[in-house]
Amino acid sequence: MIKIHRKMVEEKEIIGDEIIIKECYEETEEFISLEQQISILKKAKTDKIYFRQNYENLIEFEWDLIRELGNENWNENWHKYFESDEDLLELVENLKFLRKLPDRTSNPSNYLKIIFSEIYRRGLDKPEHLDLINVKELGWTKYDNFQSSTDYIKFNENIIILLKYGKDNIHLNYLEEQKIKNFGHELSRKIGWSENITDQKYFPSNNDKINLFRGLILLERLKGDASSGVPSIKVFQVIQRLKLDTPGLLDWTFKYKSNNSYTPFGESKYGHIRSYKEYLKYKNKKYELGIEHEENIRKKKVLTLKKETKLKEELDIEKMKLEKFAGIIQRKEINYNPDEDYS
Repeated sequence: MIKIHRKMVEEKEIIGDEIIIKECYEETEEFISLEQQISILKKAKTDKIYFRQNYENLIEFEWDLIRELGNENWNENWHKYFESDEDLLELVENLKFLRKLPDRTSNPSNYLKIIFSEIYRRGLDKPEHLDLINVKELGWTKYDNFQSSTDYIKFNENIIILLKYGKDNIHLNYLEEQKIKNFGHELSRKIGWSENITDQKYFPSNNDKINLFRGLILLERLKGDASSGVPSIKVFQVIQRLKLDTPGLLDWTFKYKSNNSYTPFGESKYGHIRSYKEYLKYKNKKYELGIEHEENIRKKKVLTLKKETKLKEELDIEKMKLEKFAGIIQRKEINYNPDEDYS
């Protein structure tokens, strides 16, 4: 930037026989480089007096960034100034200090997009950045639909509580209970279930998925939730697909689940079962009944086929009789003599 310095100077002017002293301003220009401005900012953030003394040197910092480094994409000029991760993150702090951030509008300035896209590319992003810029516009998929660091951090803290709850079946204190009481449905809304449940981001291991399921089962009991849309059902479908539905897990589920007849299979017909032993007995009975039912159907089909075969044979005999009778009639018609007495 170009800084204009103005100072009062005295000039002598001769008018007639008199020497007149006049006061006027003298202006000089000073170039303040971008590098100088960055150096000034480092000290200004911690020294208020220094900041007030140098404020005028910083008023065009944002525009000098754009003019000197470009406003299209990350290039060698940007890289020259902010090659180190520390300098790049310091730039964000500088912009916060100058109140150029936060900018959470739907269309943030392009130079901010350049900066934060590079931060994300380097893996330097932090939840706090959610409060500074509209990350959805930048395509940051890591943070899903979260719009603030508070919500994101709270969400992840609740996951930790829920997984511990499922793993240890511990007694929750009042604060923890209130935090996660409705967390199952919030989890469903935030990340969905069909694909994200197996996402390495939230539940990377099989144990995480099992503890998530157990935690949700305990939450349903805590709330008395009895609908067919509870989150645990969707999670259990993933558990089944991964073949993690062991006898031990099923026995635990039947023991600790609420009175929701749809848990965990999504079908109310298993609602009365309270142990894995009962489950096997029920399945075997259903299997036997199924075999018996299939045998009855087979017998009915055989009987129906016999009846159809017999009926077809009877119809064929009648058809033959009719054809024979028709042949006799035809022959009589051919040999008929009107003058002959057939009486």
